[in-house]
Amino acid sequence: MFDRSFLPDSDLEFTVIADTHYMLDPGDSPIEFESRRHQTRRSKATLEMLHSLGTDINIHLGDLTQEYPESPNFLRALAKAQEQISNTGVQFRHCVGNHDIGDKLDPTMPTHPVTSESLAAYEDRFGSTFYSFDAGTHHFVVINSQILNTDLPINNGQMDWLARDLESSSGQRICLFLHLPLYLFKKSDPAFGNYDVIAEPARGELIALIEKHGIELVCAAHVHFSFFDRIGGADYHILPSPAFTRPGFSHLFTSAPPPEHGRNDTPKLAFYLYRSGSGYLDRHIVRTSGRSRKPSGRRVITRTARSLPEARLGITLTHPPAPVVQIPLAYPSTIRQTVRNDYPILACQEMGLRHIRVPIEDIEDDNQNPRLQILRESGALLTAICVSRDPATIGRRVRDIEDQIDSIEMQVPKTQKMKAKIDTSLEVSVAPIDPTEPVAGKQHLRTRLGFPVSRANAAHPFHRSVVSIAHWESPNLIQTIAKSPPDKPVDLTLSMVDDDKENLDRVIRAALLTACIDEARLFCEPSLDLDRTMYGAKGFLDPLCNPRPIVTAYRLLNTILFANLHVWTLTCMHPLTIVSPAHELSLSSKAADGARFFDLVEGTSHESASEVAGNPVLREISSR
Repeated sequence: MFDRSFLPDSDLEFTVIADTHYMLDPGDSPIEFESRRHQTRRSKATLEMLHSLGTDINIHLGDLTQEYPESPNFLRALAKAQEQISNTGVQFRHCVGNHDIGDKLDPTMPTHPVTSESLAAYEDRFGSTFYSFDAGTHHFVVINSQILNTDLPINNGQMDWLARDLESSSGQRICLFLHLPLYLFKKSDPAFGNYDVIAEPARGELIALIEKHGIELVCAAHVHFSFFDRIGGADYHILPSPAFTRPGFSHLFTSAPPPEHGRNDTPKLAFYLYRSGSGYLDRHIVRTSGRSRKPSGRRVITRTARSLPEARLGITLTHPPAPVVQIPLAYPSTIRQTVRNDYPILACQEMGLRHIRVPIEDIEDDNQNPRLQILRESGALLTAICVSRDPATIGRRVRDIEDQIDSIEMQVPKTQKMKAKIDTSLEVSVAPIDPTEPVAGKQHLRTRLGFPVSRANAAHPFHRSVVSIAHWESPNLIQTIAKSPPDKPVDLTLSMVDDDKENLDRVIRAALLTACIDEARLFCEPSLDLDRTMYGAKGFLDPLCNPRPIVTAYRLLNTILFANLHVWTLTCMHPLTIVSPAHELSLSSKAADGARFFDLVEGTSHESASEVAGNPVLREISSR
């Protein structure tokens, strides 16, 4: 079911899944949300995917059933959930959730708090709710977040045990798992009346332990949405569910609501695969998308930015990287929650993008820059776009942030003479601003940011040239640069149009052609849909921050082209074909010996092109 052929070797693989919410069959009875009828099938399909991955460890972060302990059908649902897991052959290390034993101690919560009785019933089936184990160089710690801050004697026992366990694990790579998040937006998130976070003093005690013991990874669940942060040196990941999304968090997006008021936003359903080696712990987002059937072909697991040091595909973050939003007062919380939309940056990580282009204002923003720095820590390089009347002023502006970016793109009026030097040690790209481009059917002239392809070899004193492929131009123009490279390296910018199918063709062709130009980088834009501007353009993400088809295509191409140190050469434009000493890639579905075919929409590999119907196909032939 999965194709790992492009991945580097790892010492350990483990999956983390959360909130599967097994649903007893309601039959023809009325039901609050129709999507609940699909939860069990969605969970089953996800469990089968986990089993086919065959990882060393599988960790379930809790909420096995839709029922909860005080409901009359809870024990029956729990038994059925266990049976479903057993039938798929997956062996889990379990972390207890609030639907498994009861909720945290807060009288505003809609479900009862955990009791000694509910805790004992769970332990009879699954064993202790806090424990640890070793695997390779890693030490895994699982705790019970629902008993924190309670008067239950086991709460003090857990915290005492945790401190001792972490102390005795010095020198190991430690991963911590719990169901309830420590926080969503920041460490001082209010907790009383907030359904989604752990209250003080337990939150502060756990954060102190995470920082003191150099924990590498913290995984939480419960909210059915993806969030992330850094706690000391730890990657703090809050996982989605493969069953359904929580409605309230859809207020993160400037869009119409997803189906069922946000409860059935299926493109966000997923689990995580982690792969560990010397000095790294990579996360791979495996989207399940609510599917309950096995897809044809093998799903390709692509590389992260860290393991693609030679990759040259990138994106322009045209929209704010991480907008901050207040979720309105709405059940089940009784306070307004402040949250951050992490999906744009998660998409960059999912695609393994090595190059990120942002306005310099994002680097200067105290809310946006920390998220961008997390991208850098995971292997991405940041190019800061500086729009200026006078190039000489840019050096002064970047002086205080030079250690937070990797290169500069200087955008200056076309009429500005480009003789000034910039006082910086960073690499500088230059992009003239030309507001005089006539476009058929448009009343006003349009603005080009960068040189046209015909002037890719324009003379200037800086390191790189920005060459733009506007939305009214074909990406095939890049072939002229591939055939006759300019004196200076180029940063190609590719604008999208308002059609998914055409954008797929644009991105695929631009990526393949860019790979044939030494040192060239490709930045595609917009990152999210432009649906209320002077011209419409579909981006990598739609207004709900769900991936458009180009996300999968770009993700695959980024790995296929750059996972190994290939030097690509353009040999044919119809069909577009590029070759390296050992490989041939072609936008052709014609059968050939030793060929493998990639469905660039589904993200799957196939032995026969006949298995791919209607989607763009990339044919790979090895050992030419």
